Amino acid sequence: MSVTSLPLLAAREWKLFAERGLDVEIILMSPALTVPAMISGEIDYFAGVGPGVASASLSGLPFRAVWVSSDRVSYSLVANPKFKTYRISKAKKSV
Repeated sequence: MSVTSLPLLAAREWKLFAERGLDVEIILMSPALTVPAMISGEIDYFAGVGPGVASASLSGLPFRAVWVSSDRVSYSLVANPKFKTYRISKAKKSV
């Protein structure tokens, strides 16, 4: 799970799904499996739109995507454990 999963995890924790009569199970799966799982009916929804979904849609499968935009960047910083902090240095601008 990553920070991009936060809305789903928060909705589950705050019982927003249950309040709306939804019985939701959050499953972590390989992106390569999501399209075949949707086609076979094993899952009803997945979070994330990638090349597999675009290809399936262009092939005529009835997939729909919901675009969510933010004014903030979602990212994770992964580093060697020896690095305990990070420092951002400002580059000098030449005029």
